[in-house]
Amino acid sequence: VLRRQVVREFRKPLIVMSPKSLLRHRLVKSDLSEMGHNTRFMRYLADSGEGLVEPEKIRKLVLCSGKVYYDLLAERTKQMITDVAIGRCEQISPFPHDHIQADAKKYPNAEIVWCQEEPKNAGAWSYVKPRITTAAREVREVHATYAGRKP
Repeated sequence: VLRRQVVREFRKPLIVMSPKSLLRHRLVKSDLSEMGHNTRFMRYLADSGEGLVEPEKIRKLVLCSGKVYYDLLAERTKQMITDVAIGRCEQISPFPHDHIQADAKKYPNAEIVWCQEEPKNAGAWSYVKPRITTAAREVREVHATYAGRKP
Protein backbone atom coordinates (compact mmCIF):
# COMPACT_ATOMS: atom_id res chain seq x y z
CA VAL A 1 0.00 0.00 0.00
CA LEU A 2 2.77 2.42 0.89
CA ARG A 3 4.69 1.64 -2.29
CA ARG A 4 1.59 2.24 -4.41
CA GLN A 5 1.01 5.52 -2.58
CA VAL A 6 4.53 6.73 -3.36
CA VAL A 7 4.61 5.84 -7.07
CA ARG A 8 1.24 7.38 -7.94
CA GLU A 9 1.29 10.57 -9.98
CA PHE A 10 -1.21 12.11 -7.60
CA ARG A 11 -1.38 12.01 -3.84
CA LYS A 12 -4.44 11.39 -1.73
CA PRO A 13 -4.76 10.65 1.98
CA LEU A 14 -3.84 7.15 3.06
CA ILE A 15 -5.24 5.74 6.27
CA VAL A 16 -4.08 2.36 7.50
CA MET A 17 -5.84 1.01 10.56
CA SER A 18 -4.13 -2.04 11.92
CA PRO A 19 -3.70 -3.29 15.46
CA LYS A 20 -0.20 -3.68 16.84
CA SER A 21 -0.83 -7.39 17.46
CA LEU A 22 -0.40 -8.04 13.74
CA LEU A 23 3.15 -6.68 13.75
CA ARG A 24 4.43 -9.87 15.39
CA HIS A 25 1.91 -12.42 14.14
CA ARG A 26 3.63 -15.40 12.51
CA LEU A 27 1.23 -15.50 9.55
CA VAL A 28 1.39 -11.79 8.76
CA LYS A 29 4.37 -11.63 6.49
CA SER A 30 5.24 -11.34 2.82
CA ASP A 31 8.04 -12.87 0.86
CA LEU A 32 10.49 -10.35 -0.58
CA SER A 33 9.58 -11.51 -4.10
CA GLU A 34 6.04 -10.22 -3.49
CA MET A 35 7.38 -6.68 -3.23
CA GLY A 36 9.70 -6.56 -6.22
CA HIS A 37 9.33 -5.20 -9.72
CA ASN A 38 6.20 -6.15 -11.66
CA THR A 39 4.21 -6.77 -8.48
CA ARG A 40 1.19 -4.89 -7.22
CA PHE A 41 -1.11 -4.52 -4.27
CA MET A 42 -3.71 -7.29 -4.05
CA ARG A 43 -7.14 -5.84 -3.26
CA TYR A 44 -8.62 -9.24 -2.42
CA LEU A 45 -7.02 -12.47 -1.22
CA ALA A 46 -9.08 -15.55 -1.96
CA ASP A 47 -8.86 -18.67 0.19
CA SER A 48 -6.11 -20.97 -1.05
CA GLY A 49 -8.45 -23.93 -0.66
CA GLU A 50 -5.74 -25.93 1.09
CA GLY A 51 -7.34 -28.52 3.36
CA LEU A 52 -10.87 -27.67 2.24
CA VAL A 53 -13.48 -29.81 0.49
CA GLU A 54 -14.23 -29.34 -3.22
CA PRO A 55 -15.59 -25.88 -4.11
CA GLU A 56 -19.09 -27.29 -4.80
CA LYS A 57 -19.26 -28.62 -1.22
CA ILE A 58 -18.26 -25.34 0.46
CA ARG A 59 -21.30 -24.30 2.52
CA LYS A 60 -20.15 -20.83 3.55
CA LEU A 61 -17.89 -18.13 2.12
CA VAL A 62 -16.89 -15.74 4.88
CA LEU A 63 -15.66 -12.34 3.68
CA CYS A 64 -13.76 -10.12 6.07
CA SER A 65 -11.15 -7.42 6.31
CA GLY A 66 -8.21 -6.96 8.65
CA LYS A 67 -7.26 -8.76 11.83
CA VAL A 68 -10.48 -10.78 12.07
CA TYR A 69 -9.20 -12.97 9.21
CA TYR A 70 -6.48 -14.44 11.45
CA ASP A 71 -9.00 -15.08 14.23
CA LEU A 72 -11.32 -16.87 11.78
CA LEU A 73 -8.47 -18.88 10.30
CA ALA A 74 -7.27 -19.99 13.74
CA GLU A 75 -10.78 -21.04 14.77
CA ARG A 76 -11.38 -22.90 11.50
CA THR A 77 -8.13 -24.80 11.99
CA LYS A 78 -8.82 -25.49 15.68
CA GLN A 79 -12.29 -26.89 14.98
CA MET A 80 -11.11 -28.73 11.83
CA ILE A 81 -13.76 -27.10 9.65
CA THR A 82 -13.24 -27.95 5.99
CA ASP A 83 -16.38 -26.58 4.34
CA VAL A 84 -15.95 -22.85 5.03
CA ALA A 85 -13.82 -20.65 2.78
CA ILE A 86 -12.49 -17.27 3.96
CA GLY A 87 -11.89 -14.35 1.59
CA ARG A 88 -10.01 -11.23 2.62
CA CYS A 89 -10.92 -7.79 1.33
CA GLU A 90 -7.66 -5.92 1.69
CA GLN A 91 -9.23 -2.79 0.23
CA ILE A 92 -12.95 -2.16 0.39
CA SER A 93 -13.01 1.07 -1.58
CA PRO A 94 -13.02 0.72 -4.49
CA PHE A 95 -14.76 -2.56 -3.81
CA PRO A 96 -13.23 -5.70 -5.41
CA HIS A 97 -16.38 -6.62 -7.39
CA ASP A 98 -14.47 -8.82 -9.85
CA HIS A 99 -12.92 -10.96 -7.11
CA ILE A 100 -16.15 -11.36 -5.15
CA GLN A 101 -17.91 -12.37 -8.35
CA ALA A 102 -15.21 -14.97 -9.07
CA ASP A 103 -15.56 -16.46 -5.58
CA ALA A 104 -19.38 -16.49 -5.83
CA LYS A 105 -18.96 -18.47 -9.04
CA LYS A 106 -16.26 -20.74 -7.58
CA TYR A 107 -18.44 -21.64 -4.57
CA PRO A 108 -21.92 -22.01 -6.16
CA ASN A 109 -23.63 -23.47 -3.08
CA ALA A 110 -22.04 -21.25 -0.45
CA GLU A 111 -23.88 -18.78 1.70
CA ILE A 112 -21.95 -15.49 1.68
CA VAL A 113 -21.30 -13.91 5.06
CA TRP A 114 -19.54 -10.66 5.98
CA CYS A 115 -17.70 -10.94 9.30
CA GLN A 116 -16.33 -8.01 11.27
CA GLU A 117 -15.09 -7.36 14.77
CA GLU A 118 -16.97 -4.09 15.11
CA PRO A 119 -20.67 -3.87 15.95
CA LYS A 120 -23.03 -4.05 12.97
CA ASN A 121 -23.65 -0.30 12.97
CA ALA A 122 -19.97 0.69 13.31
CA GLY A 123 -18.01 -1.33 10.75
CA ALA A 124 -18.03 -1.77 6.98
CA TRP A 125 -21.20 -3.90 6.87
CA SER A 126 -23.55 -1.17 5.62
CA TYR A 127 -21.03 -0.32 2.88
CA VAL A 128 -20.22 -3.84 1.70
CA LYS A 129 -23.68 -5.48 1.86
CA PRO A 130 -25.11 -3.90 -1.32
CA ARG A 131 -21.76 -4.26 -3.09
CA ILE A 132 -21.57 -7.99 -2.38
CA THR A 133 -25.08 -8.39 -3.83
CA THR A 134 -24.16 -6.34 -6.90
CA ALA A 135 -20.89 -8.20 -7.44
CA ALA A 136 -22.53 -11.63 -7.37
CA ARG A 137 -25.65 -10.65 -9.32
CA GLU A 138 -24.36 -11.91 -12.68
CA VAL A 139 -23.45 -15.31 -11.20
CA ARG A 140 -26.33 -16.04 -8.83
CA GLU A 141 -28.71 -14.40 -6.41
CA VAL A 142 -26.92 -13.60 -3.17
CA HIS A 143 -28.20 -12.09 0.06
CA ALA A 144 -25.14 -11.58 2.21
CA THR A 145 -25.57 -12.02 5.94
CA TYR A 146 -23.74 -10.40 8.84
CA ALA A 147 -21.63 -12.09 11.50
CA GLY A 148 -20.19 -10.05 14.33
CA ARG A 149 -21.12 -8.06 17.40
CA LYS A 150 -24.63 -6.81 17.90
CA PRO A 151 -25.18 -3.03 17.59
